[in-house]
Amino acid sequence: MTHGQIVDVEMDQAWVAQVRTGEIESELLDVLRRLRGASAPAGLADGPQGPAIAEIMGLLFDPHRMARRVGLEPSISEERP
Repeated sequence: MTHGQIVDVEMDQAWVAQVRTGEIESELLDVLRRLRGASAPAGLADGPQGPAIAEIMGLLFDPHRMARRVGLEPSISEERP
């Protein structure tokens, strides 16, 4: 660890050779989740909250809707004859 940051990860090669890939992935995810939870202040790991954030997240999942919202594509009502 350097200045509070993890800079290296080691895995037991004998263990890696004996277990399934899925188990390795599961163990790594578990370690990363615990590290994140231990390093982030309470509530911060959950990310920002609120109606504006929910709206932005909704737009991110629909790129065409976002493009219409910011004026890069015509709105659906403008496309109809």
